[in-house]
Amino acid sequence: MRIVHFIDSGGLGGIERHVETLCVTQRAAGHEASVLLYADHPSPWPNLLARAGVPVRSAGGPRGCLGRLRASGAHVMHTHGYKAGLIGRLACRALGIPVVSTYHAGERAPFPVSLYQSLDEASARLCPRIAVSAQIAARLPAPVRIINNFVPAAQADLTRPLPARIAFVGRLSHEKGPDLFCDLAARCARPEEDWTIYGDGPLRSALEQGRRAPVTFRGLVTDMQAHWPDIGLLVMTSRAEGLPYAALEALAHGVPVLAHGVGGLPDLLAARPDWLMSAEDPARWAEALDRWRLARRDEPRALRAAAASLLEGAYSPNACLPQIFEVYRAAGAPC
Repeated sequence: MRIVHFIDSGGLGGIERHVETLCVTQRAAGHEASVLLYADHPSPWPNLLARAGVPVRSAGGPRGCLGRLRASGAHVMHTHGYKAGLIGRLACRALGIPVVSTYHAGERAPFPVSLYQSLDEASARLCPRIAVSAQIAARLPAPVRIINNFVPAAQADLTRPLPARIAFVGRLSHEKGPDLFCDLAARCARPEEDWTIYGDGPLRSALEQGRRAPVTFRGLVTDMQAHWPDIGLLVMTSRAEGLPYAALEALAHGVPVLAHGVGGLPDLLAARPDWLMSAEDPARWAEALDRWRLARRDEPRALRAAAASLLEGAYSPNACLPQIFEVYRAAGAPC
């Protein structure tokens, strides 16, 4: 089956990494999965896709979408993001191509993007739809299939000690809460710890200039695989989320996660409620960090094993891929 994943990508974030993983997994299952970019943007992602063996093309903007889709011979198109969703559903209806849309964004962007998001959600009824969390599904016309993002099993050494690096991984924008991470470091960091931010975005300059704690800014990292062994704890201070890919990657590498209970994170961390935090309760953050410090010193193997075990079952390719193909069949794809 030929599957085209349609996305307007201007960077390298969780949605891109999810689409890449989905394509690699679908190709490993014997399907022709590829990526169609809405337009050309400066980004390292096309090269990463090519290295992973995933074909990638660009429509060159709205005028090229119909031609590229017609030439692709797609049996189903899978859209990701509001722009690709709006354009892709209309184009596929014109061409008679089955289409499915996944909704990833847990936050409402400022105007005018918020207007496009609303239009995207209102027009969702034009095709079967997938949401990565119950919070996102609640904004969409019913019925909505909630399907988790997933990661392949990492070849992590769960016997390794946990480093003293506490990390933030993500875009440095308001909804991701990097300012809250810096505030937490100012309150709770200890001299032996390394508090590090991986990512870039509009808040970086202000955070670096106004930081009140020894936080290291690493900038955009195109592939975190080489960095997870250096991290002992992932802290996610997001104000809004879908189901962050960074959390899944961390757990797959045996790295525990402390996170605000937003988006799909409460379900992901349900077996470890002590890892779910509230933005309004700084004392609980301090207690959680102290528990991590003790476990890191006394039982790092158990802590790593507890992290990796959270992905068993519901967040694996074997669990999620069949559900996605069920939605493809509902759209009329021959699978």
